[in-house]
Amino acid sequence: MLYKVAFIGDSGVGKTSLIKAFLGEDIKKVSTTIGVDFYHIRKQGCEIVVWDFAGQKWFREIIIDFLKGAALVVMVFDLSRPSTLINLLKSWLHYVLSISGDKTMVIVVGNKKDIKTIPDEFIEEILYQISQKVNFKMYLQTSALLKENVSNLFQAIFEVVKLLHVIMNEKGKEEINVPSRNF
Repeated sequence: MLYKVAFIGDSGVGKTSLIKAFLGEDIKKVSTTIGVDFYHIRKQGCEIVVWDFAGQKWFREIIIDFLKGAALVVMVFDLSRPSTLINLLKSWLHYVLSISGDKTMVIVVGNKKDIKTIPDEFIEEILYQISQKVNFKMYLQTSALLKENVSNLFQAIFEVVKLLHVIMNEKGKEEINVPSRNF
């Protein structure tokens, strides 16, 4: 089964760099995403299509239609720019909730760990607020530049997708109507 995974967050937080670092591509040649890019990834018996959304404000108005059907949303912020973390809560969360409310599975990623300036206490406060509104699965700090925790992020993505697959299969079994016997 093929699952849609959406990467969202402000422009310049490193969404594309995280994806390309995982794929083993050179991230020094990464440019700003215009609109949306797609990456088809197969691993561990799972297939995902990663939707890498532009973070510019002008694109946000049409993002809701593109987010529909996402099995998982990866919300990315820059650990050296507090405004990008605040925007996850104040702006991006609105788009996530518009997909399927609090049922949408979410992983939050603080990227650029190598130049981190945001205090952990502040991050924890914002993450708590986010976790109260969505199906929050985990938080991870990464550095796409140093490839730190990038493979762990994608390992987590595939684990969540596998979990979702199991849940969907179990739900399907529950919905099978068994005819009653006439005695």
